[in-house]
Amino acid sequence: MWTRPTVQILFDELAPKTVLSGGMYSSQNQSSDNCTATPPKSTACSMAADGMYCGTALPSYEGATSDLVQCRNGQVVSTLPCDNGCANDGTASCITGQKSACTDMTDGDYCGYTLSRYYKDGNIVVSCRGGAVISEIPCASGCTVDKGGDRCQAGGTSPCQMHSDGTYCGSRLLGYGTSNDLVTCAGGVVVSSSPCNYGCQANPPGAYDQCKMPPATPCSGKADSKYCGALLSGYTGMVTDLVECTGGSIRSVSACGYGCMDNPPGTPDTCKSPPSPTPCSGKVNGKYCGSTLTGYTGASSDLVTCTGGAVSASMPCTFGCQVNPPGTNDQCKASPTPMPCSGKVNGKYCGSTLTGYTGVPSDLVTCTGGAVSASMPCTFGCQVNPPGTNDQCKASPAPMPCSGKINGKYCGSTLTGYAGAPSDLVTCTSGAISASMSCPRGCRINPPGTNDACNP
Repeated sequence: MWTRPTVQILFDELAPKTVLSGGMYSSQNQSSDNCTATPPKSTACSMAADGMYCGTALPSYEGATSDLVQCRNGQVVSTLPCDNGCANDGTASCITGQKSACTDMTDGDYCGYTLSRYYKDGNIVVSCRGGAVISEIPCASGCTVDKGGDRCQAGGTSPCQMHSDGTYCGSRLLGYGTSNDLVTCAGGVVVSSSPCNYGCQANPPGAYDQCKMPPATPCSGKADSKYCGALLSGYTGMVTDLVECTGGSIRSVSACGYGCMDNPPGTPDTCKSPPSPTPCSGKVNGKYCGSTLTGYTGASSDLVTCTGGAVSASMPCTFGCQVNPPGTNDQCKASPTPMPCSGKVNGKYCGSTLTGYTGVPSDLVTCTGGAVSASMPCTFGCQVNPPGTNDQCKASPAPMPCSGKINGKYCGSTLTGYAGAPSDLVTCTSGAISASMSCPRGCRINPPGTNDACNP
């Protein structure tokens, strides 16, 4: 009869099988005849759902039990040797970056209790190959150390004795200790087992049991890439985090100090770059001359208000910007004192007509090139002339006839500037003419101190 070419049986009581040419198999279990048969057209993945499996989970897989096998549409599409062994945590993967129970051990079979890093039941035969665990066989009657290779003690009943070849949850195997293990049965014995971190899924008859998939994560259904936290349903971190998804799980999380950039599909999301510094970066709230702010694009004489590290307002300074000591706001310079001759055509001007002239208003000021080049006092006042004609000092006024005279009567002929008849008798009071009279026979001039008089 045909025997399954699935595993290497470790018990002496089962006769070895021989692989013949042309895919034919021979068994020595019956001495009375020598039967041959052609195996059915099936693969290690025939009864497996699409996904990744450790070789130990596929009873008919002919490669190393530590291989990582990909099944699709019932076919083996790829295999990958795992140097440190294969782990099945719902999604099978090669063990990386850690020591296994078989690290530093020579190839062979060991009772679990002889391996310092083996933490399962010690009464399990552990097969080590290349430093990795490739199979684990529970021993119903205990494990015996043997110089030719440790082995299960004879006697007892195997959990797989009443089961056809396949994978089973430990809970379905009478006498098997760990309910959440996925156990591979072949030839009525346990040939391997692996723990299911998320529980073991018992499937209907005809389908292999399997480890449950890990619960849905924010990365479930996402292609391997980096995503902003805001785009991942169920992500409980910051929406600005940059999350790396690998194999449907979160591999790493990076905090984005300046926010997360949502890039087009096919391009990994990225952390936003820090913003370019502004003219007010690092400045205490206050007012600054534009010339003191690096990167300010306005006029250097502008007065700029900085608030919270940004420009909040600016204004032009007509007469320039005054930089004050630290701690005091800068300010616009005040309007300078106007130059009296600013904007004036070269010429002469009365001081009263020049804004900002600090001399006497009656001065006659000469303007040249917008500045005062000379000035002179006008004793009798300054005459403002029409535009285009120089201003000038007023001429001396005509003298008053009684100016300098003591109160009294004087002949008109003795008063300079008197416009009446020389023979008039004029009365002077306080330097002014207070009265005058005609003298028909002429006016007689008397000595000083005596009033003049009309001739009798």
